[in-house]
Amino acid sequence: RRLLQLLDQLRELQDGWQGSAAPDLLGEIQERRRQLLALSDAVRFSPGEACRFFLAEPAREPTLDRILEADLLIFADLDGLAAHFEQGRRGTAAPRTLRAFLRRLDERLRDLEQHLLMRERALASG
Repeated sequence: RRLLQLLDQLRELQDGWQGSAAPDLLGEIQERRRQLLALSDAVRFSPGEACRFFLAEPAREPTLDRILEADLLIFADLDGLAAHFEQGRRGTAAPRTLRAFLRRLDERLRDLEQHLLMRERALASG
């Protein structure tokens, strides 16, 4: 649900920049929205990951520690994205500013994807 809220925030940013940003940069923002939606869908439609974890034999403590670590990193990633979007809301639509926004957004999306994979691997090994 939080990913969907972030997706809405990014859409609002894109809409706000619609008249003043270069069309190619708006297209790049649209691409990032697709990436965020794909991550959201991967979490939402993950085939029984949560159920498999809770129905499996009792997990070992190291597995639980890895899952908790991944969860904490994911929450930090989501908070970072929200803060980044808030900064974007206060910024301008100048090409240089938007390119910097997109570079940092790429880093944050990459981190989120890595931490989601980290969690998935921890669940699979449990």
